Amino acid sequence: MSSPAKFQEKGLYLLIFVMFLLIFVRFINLNKIPIFIDEQAHLRMGEVSLNGFGNLFSSLSYRIFPVVPWILGISQILFGNVVNYLVLGRAIMVIADILSALFVYMIGKEIFDRKYGILAAIVYLSLPLNFFHSRLVLLEPITFMFFIGALYFFIKNRSKNYGKLPLAQSGLIGSFLALSFLSKPTALVLFTAFPIIFINSWVNTKTKSIAQIAKDLLPILLIVCVGLAITIPVTFSVWSKFSDLLVWNNPASILPIFKKNLWLTWWWLKAYVTMPIIALSLLATIFSLLSKMWRISWIYLWFGAIVILNSLLAIFFFPRHLYFLAFPISLLTAYILYELSKRTSQFIWIPFIFFFLVIAWKVDFQIVANPQIAPIALEDKQQFFEDWTSGVGLDGVSSQLQKISRDKKILVFTEADESFGWALTHLYNIGNTTIIESEMLNDRRSMLNLPKKDNIYVVLNREPDPPQGWPLELVGAYPKHTERRYIKIYKYQ
Repeated sequence: MSSPAKFQEKGLYLLIFVMFLLIFVRFINLNKIPIFIDEQAHLRMGEVSLNGFGNLFSSLSYRIFPVVPWILGISQILFGNVVNYLVLGRAIMVIADILSALFVYMIGKEIFDRKYGILAAIVYLSLPLNFFHSRLVLLEPITFMFFIGALYFFIKNRSKNYGKLPLAQSGLIGSFLALSFLSKPTALVLFTAFPIIFINSWVNTKTKSIAQIAKDLLPILLIVCVGLAITIPVTFSVWSKFSDLLVWNNPASILPIFKKNLWLTWWWLKAYVTMPIIALSLLATIFSLLSKMWRISWIYLWFGAIVILNSLLAIFFFPRHLYFLAFPISLLTAYILYELSKRTSQFIWIPFIFFFLVIAWKVDFQIVANPQIAPIALEDKQQFFEDWTSGVGLDGVSSQLQKISRDKKILVFTEADESFGWALTHLYNIGNTTIIESEMLNDRRSMLNLPKKDNIYVVLNREPDPPQGWPLELVGAYPKHTERRYIKIYKYQ
């Protein structure tokens, strides 16, 4: 017979197997979801940003901070000749999320032990919230990866030697935070973890002194200084471009926006976290308060800070803005599972884990196998499958352009304002076709004026129906998922 210790070890092996299975599944069907307009923009900036030193910060003119375009650009240089840009970009995001899961495990290990770290990583990898959004070329996966790396080194050094953070480690943490901020400025809501951890640990320390506080603050101030030194030049250069996104420009809208965003947060969490995991997180919060487990109290304080700041500051609010909540939810859920594992046999707590995660796993499976039917947030369904922002229909467009250009070269004009012209050229086979992005198609007030040639076509996406009088003959219409919108090809007369 196996000893109880060996039996416990076998239980951990099962959890490790589940964790690696969740990692493996993330790479399946990465091209199943049609390209999203933001993905096209990020991939395009990646191609441009490393095309000469003068283009390094070109993404700033589109309000995109440079780190993600740089990472995408490097991957395109290294692997772009053998891997489709879209699949490559999505694989980069999946890898970033897996690295985040590794940091989740290591932070959990620092808080309690290896079992807690494994449980936290499994919950993190199971949540449809980051499972769905990490399979898209968005800014959040890399933003969070750099932040959680910084948080891990911060927690590790404080747990090993309270109040003493080596200068080199402070510089590393500051650099990671700067890279996180330069991936997406909303990383600032994550940075609230540091003062919350500091205040929480100080409040729950038996011996409090001004000297100790000052000593503990010095490395934190160094972290802030390193981060500011890296980010301030970029921030100042683009601040005016972001000013129209600041909620306090219209004080009367702050409260209505805050209330609306809070409601959306709850609505989206039900879809992307699932009610069983939400229930476990709430139970963990209550249990930790009753048992005075201050070691994790910073987690739900930080969760609240992220929710409030996200809801207060975001004028344009989307489900992907909740991406960062996957981490505190994972730590809280893992805590109650961890406590259960100490009080019951493996015959109880392991099936209990699977029971509470099975709904999330079902959603994850649908996202991989058939994302159109997955119960994701309605706003994401619209953006990724139904509206002009979705690339649904581009495969039909490319196939038609291939047929038209079989016997002759053709010129295809597309909208220059957030069109899919770049995607058609770089991600699809369009035969002997040249794509030209034209500002004329953005201005619907004047008559369309193109060269008088027989080989000119127009593809319209954002506004697929041209104004009356434009000399265009419809060639084909390619519906989005619900057939309420189309991408249309016209022949120029």
